[in-house]
Amino acid sequence: MKPLDSDEEEAEQLFAHQKQLRQRANKSLQQLSSALEQQSSDEEEEEEEEEEEGEEPRGREGSHFTMAGEDRTAWSQKTQSEADYCNSLLAGLPACAIRPLQLIQNAAAHLVFNLPKCSHTTPLLRSLHWLPVTARIHFKTLVLAYHAANGSGPSYIQDMVKTYTPARALRSASAKQLAAPAL
Repeated sequence: MKPLDSDEEEAEQLFAHQKQLRQRANKSLQQLSSALEQQSSDEEEEEEEEEEEGEEPRGREGSHFTMAGEDRTAWSQKTQSEADYCNSLLAGLPACAIRPLQLIQNAAAHLVFNLPKCSHTTPLLRSLHWLPVTARIHFKTLVLAYHAANGSGPSYIQDMVKTYTPARALRSASAKQLAAPAL
């Protein structure tokens, strides 16, 4: 058995590491939020310039995209990579903690399509091929477990993933199930 002090030190180190990861995640969210605000202020300036030049301003009534296909793809990739930053920490959190992330994703979708806040978000997320935040966290966690179980994931995660072997012969033995981690 380990002495009690080493367990406490290990718990403190784990807590400090989790705190650092949360701070990095918050920083990423702040960067994404500021990018969204910058994009919306840039669009407002463009609309004002168009009105001054006598051009027809782009209205929000139509379903026209304000971004070219390449810009939309780049924005989509940036948004999703920022949202995926700490999925392992976000897994299992209550809905009240995930909601701000979902609101940021919804705002990004509205920004891409240049639609008002009151328009429905689900069709926008579908057309951008974005999963809702909770589903994406779940999906990315399962993908990571799949890669670790099949030997293509990071070695430190492969060491934690163990396949389930039943004590006796069962039909489910060939199902490649994972064993629950010992706590």
